Amino acid sequence: MLFDNKELAEWLEDCVKHILEKNADGIAFVAQSVDGETFTAYYNAGPCRKVELASHIQIDAMREVIDVNSGETD
Repeated sequence: MLFDNKELAEWLEDCVKHILEKNADGIAFVAQSVDGETFTAYYNAGPCRKVELASHIQIDAMREVIDVNSGETD
């Protein structure tokens, strides 16, 4: 195995599977290392699509805050 983090490997596999099954034509990837370095990569994502994809992350974050504040959890 390339790395030892089995949980991350399974998560990445699920993501790639979904991307291929849904025939995604635009992808944004953001990762942050334990030391705080952030890595971003894009596939077929110009400025407008980057804004659109970023807004989905913001909406997910706001939804999680609302769920936590209302006592709901996944």
